[in-house]
Amino acid sequence: MTQIFFNAAITASIYILCALSLTLVVRATGKFSFAIGYLVISGGYLFLAGGFFALLVGSIILGAIHYFFTLKPFHSKLLPLIATMAFGVFLESIISIYFGVDVKSLNVFSESINLFGGYITYLQLVMIFVALFISTIVLYCFHFTKWGLILRAGALSQSLGVNTEKISILTVIIGSLIAGIAGYFVGVDTNLSPTMGGFYSLKAFAVSVIGGVGSLYGCVVGGLFLSFVEQLILFISIGDFSVPSSYKDAVSFVLLLLVLLFRPDGLFQRRKRLV
Repeated sequence: MTQIFFNAAITASIYILCALSLTLVVRATGKFSFAIGYLVISGGYLFLAGGFFALLVGSIILGAIHYFFTLKPFHSKLLPLIATMAFGVFLESIISIYFGVDVKSLNVFSESINLFGGYITYLQLVMIFVALFISTIVLYCFHFTKWGLILRAGALSQSLGVNTEKISILTVIIGSLIAGIAGYFVGVDTNLSPTMGGFYSLKAFAVSVIGGVGSLYGCVVGGLFLSFVEQLILFISIGDFSVPSSYKDAVSFVLLLLVLLFRPDGLFQRRKRLV
């Protein structure tokens, strides 16, 4: 059971950061972005190219491009989704050209330790604590700073004369940085491939919907919930039958469909009172 907990916590650290990135974009612009997963993978390749400095600078630049070219120009709900999908495919093509289509590894070695009967590496422990730290900082700023107040007020801020564009740009860039860090985690925990972007975009969508669209708290709880369910599925066995590991990822999409059908506000959102 300890090993299930460790595996779920490691996976959740990536899922939470992906969903936080997507939710910040939704909060800042009111639009969904399918490019999040591609920004995640780009972060891993930026680190591969030039270390943390390249990851930070590159993520800031990609965040600015993301905002000005795929989010700001469009005012409907559908067009930004298509534009961000095209941006993601563009990033995938650039990565494939410069790094090739073969699977890459960041080759970061970390010693494994036995902790409470389960095995985990020091680097994986760092991943978990960094994800918790980033989540805590974002949640604190969202609830207790002027930046968070403007985001929570949404369209009301603009109607009161507050210049929300600077806040929107800053928020999308922060989301891009968080996605880049998630990409580094993906690279050190597993491997990197240019085609993984769509997968992590879908995971970000699934966690966001399960936790409640637009809820930063829901991202954290939804990421933990989804990762634990995925890990528990792998340990199900009835006689000689056990669930293949390749089926694990299908769980998130089954959950997504069930939530959309029966609890569209999300599993962890308070139901809105009808007047």
